[in-house]
Amino acid sequence: RRSPRPPPRPPRPPLSVIETAKILPTCHRPMSSKRKVKVLEGSGRKPGVGNYSEDEDAAIKRRRTGGEAWGSIARSLGRSVNAVTNRGRQLMNPKLAPRGQGHAGVPDRSINWVDEVASAMQRLPNQQGTAYDVIAVLKEMGHVLEESPVPGTWKTRGFSLVSNTLSNARNPQFAALQRPARLGQSGTVVQVTHGGQGHKASVRFQNGAVELFRVSSLALAASPSARQIAAGASVTVTKEEGGVVKVEAGPRNKPCTVYKYRPELTPVKAVKSPGTRKWLNAKERKKG
Repeated sequence: RRSPRPPPRPPRPPLSVIETAKILPTCHRPMSSKRKVKVLEGSGRKPGVGNYSEDEDAAIKRRRTGGEAWGSIARSLGRSVNAVTNRGRQLMNPKLAPRGQGHAGVPDRSINWVDEVASAMQRLPNQQGTAYDVIAVLKEMGHVLEESPVPGTWKTRGFSLVSNTLSNARNPQFAALQRPARLGQSGTVVQVTHGGQGHKASVRFQNGAVELFRVSSLALAASPSARQIAAGASVTVTKEEGGVVKVEAGPRNKPCTVYKYRPELTPVKAVKSPGTRKWLNAKERKKG
């Protein structure tokens, strides 16, 4: 005698997006699972989409200051760890301008800044100078440059406008001067920086120019027995490094590239070809 069949199992409730993502392999996970993660703190907008809101910025700063890990903050906001880490470092770095709301700072399109920068450089000695020199001349010419800082950087919008005009590859008439040979020359160390690219020292030479060198390219002239190069030490360049002329002309002792105006390199503007002749049909020929 056959045993009675067991009663059918009740239907299993559908899995949530998060549970489905845990069960399915990586290649079959729904692509939108990350965006449907519940945002614990934020503005109520879709997580991981668009710019950061003021509430999200405040949450990142507050929670990171409290010692919370970047990964925990990123999961609660529905964003990647790298994105939240970069955002938090930009918000908490006092050297950078605050990010967030603000106008776009679009320059005046009615002004041809290439021609204006060229006119300013013609008034400089030897038709050469840094971006700060050009800005000073532009102000003398009556131009008003925006002084508000670009979000996330130390540069002002006016400096970025002039600097981008000088360094743009489409403007070969603004040539960056090659740095003169410093091999065997001596100078005084102004500042030593430690970064991801190694130790570098800013050296001021007799003509007043300040250039950046790797510490390994310098040798102490005053006290060769010293193990470390510090500010105020007298050094000699032992290895030549290529580059362009950089002088100390900006705020916070930022080295600036020196440009020279070369009018013979100004690109010729393309002339529009005359329009093709329009052939008239029979009706148009009758109308004359």
